[in-house]
Amino acid sequence: MHTRASRTNGGSAGSPRARHGGSRRAVTRSGERGAAAVEFALVLPLLLALIFGMIDFGLAIADTQALRSGANTAARRAAVGDYGTDTSCSLIGTTAATETHELMCLAKSEIGLSADDSRVKVVVPDPYEVGAILAVCVQYPLSSATGLFTALLQDHTVKSKIDVRVENESDTAPESAAESPIDGNDWAWCT
Repeated sequence: MHTRASRTNGGSAGSPRARHGGSRRAVTRSGERGAAAVEFALVLPLLLALIFGMIDFGLAIADTQALRSGANTAARRAAVGDYGTDTSCSLIGTTAATETHELMCLAKSEIGLSADDSRVKVVVPDPYEVGAILAVCVQYPLSSATGLFTALLQDHTVKSKIDVRVENESDTAPESAAESPIDGNDWAWCT
């Protein structure tokens, strides 16, 4: 006769479960491992897409901020008659007077992104006098660092326009000039 304790613990010493060392428990554990592997395989692509999306779109936001900050710094310095001193950057599709070239190189330098990919347009008021509005416009193409979101980012361009009032008239004012816009874009938004 079996006692209540022996039934609760998996049967008597001669039962099949007792002889095989709890084989039911072993089957359950291997089944759980297989289920966990399947769940991981289903969740991994979503997790990677989320992580790569945070990287790509985080970098796009950082590029946008860098573009705005660089354009703002260049415009503020131009408003007080400081156009920079560097003319070593290459301008794409245009030549400019020295002061304008310096201002465009200053904008590219302040942006801090690829100077070859950044495009700058300067709109100088005529007449150039205190209180007139000077504009610095910039464009920069977005790209995917991870490659996963290339289709979403490759044809998009970040743009920024900063208008400032001229605070100091200088003896040599810059002139309006614009680099060639990024492919598929124009400067119609910057007047």
